[in-house]
Amino acid sequence: MLSRAGALFRVSILALFAVALLVATPQAWRNARVRIVQAASRLGEDSRQARRRALGAAWVDAEEEIRRAVPPDGEYLLVDGGAERQGATLFLRYQLAPRRARFAGRLSEVVESPRWVASLPAGPRWVVVAYPGRPPVLVDRSALPRWLKGKLGRR
Repeated sequence: MLSRAGALFRVSILALFAVALLVATPQAWRNARVRIVQAASRLGEDSRQARRRALGAAWVDAEEEIRRAVPPDGEYLLVDGGAERQGATLFLRYQLAPRRARFAGRLSEVVESPRWVASLPAGPRWVVVAYPGRPPVLVDRSALPRWLKGKLGRR
């Protein structure tokens, strides 16, 4: 009797598994077809085109502007422009490698811009502000007080 109940249980589990496969298979095929069509449409796409598609033209243009301004062996001050830590500085630092980033703080923590600008470490000519979800901004260090005044005045 126990073996008959066990066999019935195994058959019902197998039947449920077969029904689940029948229900899930059409959607899985549709998803696979869509992904294959997407992959085929992007054959021959280089990394620049893929970045432009994924990040947007404005982001890629801003990144290229920073790459032209800061030489590969140069360094820049990196400022987090987000309201909270969201990793924008880490992503941008990776994208701009091998240029050296010196973290200068968070824009949201700037209370008095003249004092904050004076406290920045000496050296790099360029300041890069990384924002989550929008393109980074390149600011010449000499124009930073004026840029901050305009930026912080809009908060």
